Amino acid sequence: MRFFLLTIFIFSNLPLFSQDFSEIKKKDLLKVSGSIGAVSTYYNGPSERVPFFWQLQANLNITTPILSIPISFVLNQQQKSFGYPKQPFNQYGLSPKYKSITLHLGYRSMRFSEFSLSGNQFFGLGLEIAPKDKKFKYKCLMGRFSKAIFGDTVDVILGAIPTFERRGLGNHLELGSASNNISFLLFKAKDDANSISSLYDSSVVFRPAENLIFGVTTKQKINKNLSFDSEIDWSAYTNNIRNPETVIQGYSYLNNLGSLFYANNTTTFNNAVSTNLKYTKNNIGLKFGYRRIAPEYKTMGSVYLNNDFEDLTSSLAYKLFKNKLNFNLTGGLQRNNLNSDKVTEMLRKIYAISANFLPNSKWNFNLQYSNFNASTQKTLVTQMDTSLVPLSIKNYAQVTESAALQVMFNNPSQKNTFTSFLSSNYQNAKVSVDDTTTSDATFYNTSLGSSINWIKIKTSLSLLVNANLNISENPNASTLGPSLVISKTFLKTPINTNFSVALLQSFIENQPLGLVTTGNFSANYRHKEKHAFSMSLVLANRLKVNKRETEFITSLTYNYTF
Repeated sequence: MRFFLLTIFIFSNLPLFSQDFSEIKKKDLLKVSGSIGAVSTYYNGPSERVPFFWQLQANLNITTPILSIPISFVLNQQQKSFGYPKQPFNQYGLSPKYKSITLHLGYRSMRFSEFSLSGNQFFGLGLEIAPKDKKFKYKCLMGRFSKAIFGDTVDVILGAIPTFERRGLGNHLELGSASNNISFLLFKAKDDANSISSLYDSSVVFRPAENLIFGVTTKQKINKNLSFDSEIDWSAYTNNIRNPETVIQGYSYLNNLGSLFYANNTTTFNNAVSTNLKYTKNNIGLKFGYRRIAPEYKTMGSVYLNNDFEDLTSSLAYKLFKNKLNFNLTGGLQRNNLNSDKVTEMLRKIYAISANFLPNSKWNFNLQYSNFNASTQKTLVTQMDTSLVPLSIKNYAQVTESAALQVMFNNPSQKNTFTSFLSSNYQNAKVSVDDTTTSDATFYNTSLGSSINWIKIKTSLSLLVNANLNISENPNASTLGPSLVISKTFLKTPINTNFSVALLQSFIENQPLGLVTTGNFSANYRHKEKHAFSMSLVLANRLKVNKRETEFITSLTYNYTF
């Protein structure tokens, strides 16, 4: 009830918008724009997939003097029985907009902050108000976040996991400008304990829960060089609302919120904090970040959120030689086990360096290096196996480093454009237990290619050679092969064509394993800027020891824009 009173109060203080309809012409009363498309694909090959596939899709935008309504749908033969239970349409929704007001109807998603409501989809009603010249923005929503799966005998046979129906609502108010503001949010979600089979009333796995989050976020630009942003959220989470109410020691106010929240002995109260400080001036940029998510912090507004960790990050960006050299350095630390109650503790360290050098308009050099180090150490207790014999906990360490180098040469002229490049990558992953290496894998990749584009005849030719090498405890594996691409645009009829062929030879311990040959042809045609047709043909041949496989894929696409 308090939530709805707050919503009514906010709406009663919003300014009204008006418009002079006398100047609107008849042609502006209703406008419909968008696109309608269809695609069909035929497959013939060794893989177990449907030989023929079709799909219809449409994107429409209906515009009136007071509303803008976007609508979209996708239909194919797989969606005719998609979802549980079977239904003709999987998801539908629209978001009509008038000036600074947007209304969300059906299946939609909204975002309040990183640790509260962040991308979780709901079915219901939402509203956003964002006047351009006003010092406030407002969001609210109400809807169903998950549909009940009853969990009866039929559901178990079909492999369905019992799920409570979950409904939620929220308010988000932002005060200030885009660079200096503060926001307040309130989000609540609750499971319906009676929405699934009574067979699970005493289950210790499937328990109805409730969540209430209050948060504050802010962005502040201190001066033209210095700014920061911050977020803190408090989450009260009751893991089983079937238990009787209990006064929460130290947080007794959670028992005085009436219908807004129900607290008992399964309730936890935690917080999540994030802050970033940025400094920019001339050719230098600095950034420092801190984030801490307490153990057992949970939110029903996010599909997934990791907890029990804190990290510290920093970055430096610097430009030299009149912006010809760009240098970036980043680093960070992360640890878990914030309450020191876990068997092991993880420490992660990472740093990365990158540099980009453009001496002139023809040459471009790019260099990158990163190192990731993760170590696990025992903290409190001794791990036990199934025979109840004490086992010593091992110290694990993992180190992953990677490096990349790219060199590009570009020489354009009035008649043609010539481009050549060299790309090389290195990656090493090593795992050790008690200072003894248990696995070590190294990967190398090198690509060398050139292309030329004849501008006058609208034709281009590209040649690429690619090589890979994987060295590990398993047999060493490598691949090597060239590819050729020819593109041509016909001027009299707007048809673009593309033909490519590629060979890839694989090796195990330097012994030939198999050869893959792939050919691809595609053509695109546009008629009067509204009709677009495309076709593609793919033929792949795989030659292995005493075995040959052929795969053929063709597709036709049509799209109408209006």
